[in-house]
This record gives sequence, structure tokens and C-alpha cells, in this order.
Amino acid sequence: MALIRPDQSLQVEGSQELSLHQQILGELGDIKESQTFMRVMLLGGVYREVPHEGKLPLLDATIKLQAATIELAEKRIKVLEDDKLERDSALRTTRWVCGILATVGATLASLIVNLVLKH
Repeated sequence: MALIRPDQSLQVEGSQELSLHQQILGELGDIKESQTFMRVMLLGGVYREVPHEGKLPLLDATIKLQAATIELAEKRIKVLEDDKLERDSALRTTRWVCGILATVGATLASLIVNLVLKH
């Protein structure tokens, strides 16, 4: 049995079957309208001449933005770690150079003092 929307001009009072069919068709129309509304709200589109962006496209864009932010943060962390390694290496080299210069300076100073005191 196919459901056919009854003609609005046909109104038979007291007919329970006709009003039941009208109620069923009204409910089906509401369900279809609700499905259309939910589809537009989720995926975006125009509903009753009002454009909607849709929740899913907005969420996809937000997720992509968050992924790009995370990738950028990871790149910054890598750069900072590389800079730290370079600074640590330069600090070790500076300590060695300063240690060698201090040793050479102390040795030269003691030699000069010994030479001056002996003569």
C-alpha cells in the first residue's frame, strides 16, 4: 500500500482512516524535514533560504588548523633543541680554550717571575 498525500479539498468528517493517513503523512513530512535540517546543519548548505556553514566542515578546518599548529610547534622545538646543542658545544669549546689559555698564562707568569727573581 503506497501512501499518497490526500487532496486538501477532500475532507470527510468522521472518517478515521482519512485522518490517520493525514497524520501519518504529516509525521513523515516532519521526519523528512528534520533529516534535511540535520544534513544541512552537519554538512552545510542552504535551509529555508538561510546559508549554513555546517558543523563537520568547521570541525575539519579546526582539526587541520590544530594539526598545522602542532607541526609548527614541533619544528620550533627541533630548532630550539639544535640551538641548545650548538650552545652547549660552544660552551665546552670555550671552557677548553679558556683552560688552555689560563694554563699557558700561569706557566708564562711563573717563568717570568722565576727569571726576574733569579737575576
